[in-house]
This record gives sequence, structure tokens and C-alpha cells, in this order.
Amino acid sequence: MAIAIGIRSLVQVIVMAGTGTTEEGGESQVEDGERETRTREERTGFEGGRGEVSKEKTTEEEGGEERLEAEDREAMRKDLRMEIRMHMGNVCEELHQRLASAIPTKKKDKGKLPVHVSSEEKSDEPEGSDVEAVCEQTEELAVKEKRKRSVERPVGDSPPIKTHAKRASARDVLDPKRLLLSCRRQLLKRSPRKQTPKSLRSARKGKKVPASPGTMGRLMFVTDNLRELGDRNIEDLKQICRSEDVPYEGKPVCRRSKMKSRRGKRERAKCDAEARRVPPKESNRLQTVLPVKTKVLDEDDWSVDFYRLILKQDGAAAQRFNFTVESGNAWCGGWKSVTRAFESSIVRWGRQRKRLSMCKLDFERGGIFEMVMLVKWVSKASPDKRFLISLFRNPCRLEVLKACSPEVLLRLSKAAGDFHKAFSAAYLRRFVVRAIKEVYGWKLIIRLKYDDRIRLVEVRKLVNDKIEALTILSCLKDAARGMIQIVWVKNPSIVEMIHNQRRFARAEVSTCVCAGLPYPRVGGHVQFRLQELEWINPRICHALNVPKLCVSSRTKPLGREIAAGFVDWRNWTGPDVSCRDSELSNCMSGSTGEREKFLNPLEVEKVKSVLGGLVLTPVDRNPGKTLVMCPASYYEAMMGMFVTTAGYTIVKESEAEVHQIMRSRGKELDLQKFVRWDGKETGPQRIGWIV
Repeated sequence: MAIAIGIRSLVQVIVMAGTGTTEEGGESQVEDGERETRTREERTGFEGGRGEVSKEKTTEEEGGEERLEAEDREAMRKDLRMEIRMHMGNVCEELHQRLASAIPTKKKDKGKLPVHVSSEEKSDEPEGSDVEAVCEQTEELAVKEKRKRSVERPVGDSPPIKTHAKRASARDVLDPKRLLLSCRRQLLKRSPRKQTPKSLRSARKGKKVPASPGTMGRLMFVTDNLRELGDRNIEDLKQICRSEDVPYEGKPVCRRSKMKSRRGKRERAKCDAEARRVPPKESNRLQTVLPVKTKVLDEDDWSVDFYRLILKQDGAAAQRFNFTVESGNAWCGGWKSVTRAFESSIVRWGRQRKRLSMCKLDFERGGIFEMVMLVKWVSKASPDKRFLISLFRNPCRLEVLKACSPEVLLRLSKAAGDFHKAFSAAYLRRFVVRAIKEVYGWKLIIRLKYDDRIRLVEVRKLVNDKIEALTILSCLKDAARGMIQIVWVKNPSIVEMIHNQRRFARAEVSTCVCAGLPYPRVGGHVQFRLQELEWINPRICHALNVPKLCVSSRTKPLGREIAAGFVDWRNWTGPDVSCRDSELSNCMSGSTGEREKFLNPLEVEKVKSVLGGLVLTPVDRNPGKTLVMCPASYYEAMMGMFVTTAGYTIVKESEAEVHQIMRSRGKELDLQKFVRWDGKETGPQRIGWIV
């Protein structure tokens, strides 16, 4: 009983706090009525004149004081509701625990759900009550007659509907479907009967084939046995081999290892050529080593090193010359060094023209050859590329890029394209561009408000002309012309212009300001959708629409936007960039846009000013529709949905303390394997979840 009395008192306090009634309720109602009348008069004066100013400052001061008093009263009421919510939550939890521990459970037969039985039930209901008598009479009831349909009622002037009675067929005609034994169609051809297969005993024992003497007899014996065994499966063959004491060997299958990859086309052709090659005849005598000697026809000295001979001719800038080769089988200095340096050179021998890498066997046979074109391979690895390679080996040298001049950085950016792998080139260019951006800032960004009359091609030409007129390095000019970015800036939409629900959500308390407003109401407060107003523009009802700037001359704002882009550029150090009217007029199209239909931003601002003080919020997270409501209704909805609801717990500790408590509870319950925390523990928000 004490618990029930305590709950009733708490409920009364909540009702008093929600309605705002106190012992001095009459005085507060009078004050509220006066305030509503005064607010109605102010709103009427604002809508009628809209430019009139109150003559007496004392009235404004009194209105401000009353508003502050109402906000203080609402803040006190909010604190009281939060305190009551905290105490009520604790009381409900404690009451639930007590009831769960005090009420015993009793299970019925046949596995029914547990039924709670209290000891006070027997004392509350007297024996032989009216309820028991009614229950006994109900048990005796039974359905004796079949329920019949009532007579159909006539509808209007139409007669009642009558259906014909079901009658049997007048003629004794048999149903042809009942004469059929099956609905399946009859087969045109019957399958022949098959005999039962023989037992497996004869298969296990094997058929004895008689053999006649002689060669033909043995051949017929082997052939008949092969035919007999060929019709059997593997299990029968294994059984026969087991009975005859003969080892069973299956057919060998060539299985390629999964780890062994198949050779390519060139490797297979090379292996086939080696297999077709005739091996030399073996001899006990050692093979003699004869070095290949070469000399130029104009010279008398023979040279054993063919690489140095060609390198000497390349140093003398002799791309065409004749040379003699003496037969041999050994190359001093190696043939590979010759092919690496002069692989693409062209050699003529008789009527044939070959590349130098294909003439090894011809040189070993000897003869007179002509070098048609001497070409030496030169590595593309410039000093810039070698420096970039060193960055891969030592990433700490990336800070050196910031100390380089803009000419060197641009040269390094081009040298990064010499790498064959796209990942390597992108990795190096990322650091080079970052160094240029941090030190010099070569990107020029021009931000323009969207207007379909602007021609971007002409704007880019105009910006290039202004870059050429600047007094900066030529390398920066070239880079800036290639890195110009013209960005459209989105005009503010209706959502960004009139929706203000976030501002009211951050407010501590909100009071009623809708007294005297001529708008639809729900529950005593203003609440309606924007399209319900008759004088509203239909384009404003859809909040995703974007108003268009109603500017007849767009050239001057365009010139200011281009000049602002140069001011934000880090390399700009000269005077202000100014554009002539003739240059700006070339950037605009011929249409003026006077006959086009569009939404004027001034109309949106007018709606915002008329509905000032009210909450304009999207409907159900859909920014297309706008809901207008009183701040007091919005405040009560936020309190009822989040602050005072049973799903949320009001805590007075700081966020760090709450997270520490959650971590400690997770350790106590041994949930470390299931609980996960995000890595950004130093940020303002940390998230924890259970898998």
C-alpha cells in the first residue's frame, strides 16, 4: 500500500509539472492571457504595417522581462521533470525486482506457461461468488442445433436474389472421365519385357573359356577372355583378381601437379628444339678453345675482345664500317655484354641483313661483315630518376623536396613518368605535388556561383591571359595554366535558407510564441505544412529547389569572383587583378533570362521573415516537405521522445567518466572478446558496440 501511495503522489507531481499548475494557478493564467493578448497585438501590427516601430520602450522592456521569466519557469520545470524521471526510473526498477522475487510461480500440467498465483487472491474473492456461478453455467452450454442463415434482406427496390437448386442430370449419361482408370495418355508402343539379370556369383567366379591347341587356339582364348573382361566393371575385376591371386594394377593416369605451372609457348618451343637437336659425337679428346678474332679492314691489328672493338668505333662516331671475323668458338669478354650494348645494330653478310644479336653463329664461322648501322643502348635513368630511386630506399629524404626550387620540382614531376609501374609513378608524384602545394601552391582555383549564362571556356581563356600578365617564374606560369580549376559554387537551397530545427534543438528551453497567429493549430499550438498556406509560392513548398539569382548584369560579380581567386593564390604578389567589361561580356551568353520562370530568393526570405519565431523542420527526414510548428510543441516532442523516455537514462557524469564505467563493467562481466571500441579514443565521441 505504501508503494502505491508513493506512486500516486509522484504521478500527481508529474501532472502538475506538465500542466504548469501551482497554488497560484489563477495568477499565472491571468499573466498568460495578458501575454497572449500582447503577443497577438504585436503580430497583427507586424503583419499590417511591418515597418512600424513601437513608440514606448517600456513596453518592449516589459515584454523582454516576461519572456525571460517564462524561460526561467520552463527551465525549472525541465529540471523538475528530469529529477522526477530519474527517481521514477529507480523506483520502477526496484519495484520490478521486489515483485519478481516475491511472487511464486506455479506450472500447469502438459507443459503450459507458468501462472503467477498470489496468496491474497483467495482472501479478496468470497466463496461462492457470482463469477463462479456464471462460469459453471457457461460450462454447461452446448450447441444443440446447427446455425442457419437468416432471411436475406431486400436492398432498395431490387428483388431478392434467387439461385437455381442443384439438380442431378436428367439423362443417365455416364461421365467419360470416370470410365478411365487413369488420366495419363496411353502409350502407342509397349516396351518389351526384360529378363531378370543373372546373379553376381557367376561374375565373381568368372566364365571359363575352353582353349584349343595351337597358335590360333591361344589367340582365340586371349581374345575371348579380353571380351569377357571388357564388359565388367572395376569391382568385378578386383574380385576376379582376388580370387585368382593376381595383383590388380589400374591404368596409369598422368596427373599434373597443381603446383607445377604449364610452360609457356616459347619455353615449349625451346624444349622441342633442344629435343630435336642431334647430340654431338662423344670423343675422348678434349675440345680445343679457339677465340674469335676481329679487326677492322682499315686496320692491321687483330682484337680478341669484340666488345671493345665496337665500343671504340662508337666513340669515334663511326656508324658504318667493314670488319673481318676469324672463326672460333670462344668470346673473350662474353657475348652477352655485346648484345646488351649493341643489340639493335644492323649487320650485313652477303645479301642478308640481320640484327647483331642474331649473328653469333655467323661470326663463329668467320667472314667479312659490314656494319650498316651501329646503335648503342643508353639508359634513360637521368640524374632526376636516380634521385627519385633514392627516395624509395630512404623515405626520410622526402623533406628534401621542400627545399628544392620550383624548376627542380617540376622536372622531378616529369621524371616520375619514366617508371614503368603506374604505382611507383603515382607514389612519387604524390610527394612532389604535395611539396609544391605546401611551399609554392601552383593550383589556381576560381570559384563561381552557378549561372547557366556563364561560358566556362571563355572564363578559362581570360584566366590564362591574366596569368601571363603576372610577374612570376615562367615555370610556375606553365604549371598554373595546366592546373586551373573552375569550381561551381552551389547556390543555397530552400532547406539551407528556412529550415531552423537544429537551432531550436540546441536550445535549453523553448516557450510558446504562437499566441494570436492566424495559422492552423493542433492541440492549441500552431502546426501545419507549408503547402497549406494559400498565398505561398508552389516552388517554395518543395524544399529541395534552389532559387536563382535575379541579377540582370552578371559581369561585375563575375569579375569580383575571378579577382578573389587570384587573391587566394599563394604565388600572387602583384597588384589586384582587374577585368574589363569587354572581357567579361565575352564570358556571358546572349540570353538575359528575363522571360524564364524561376524562384526568386527574395520570396524565400519573405516567407522566412513572416514565419519568424516558429520551427520549420522537414517531415520524416524528407527535406522535400516542410512542417511549421510552435517551439513549445517541438520542445515537448523532444523531451518526450528523448529526455524523459524510458529508453534513455539521465546521467550527470561527464562523457569520459561514462566511458570509463562502461569499460570497467565490460571487464567485470568478462566481455573483452565481444566488446569492441573504436581506435579514436582521444576524439570528442567514442563508440562501443557488442558483437
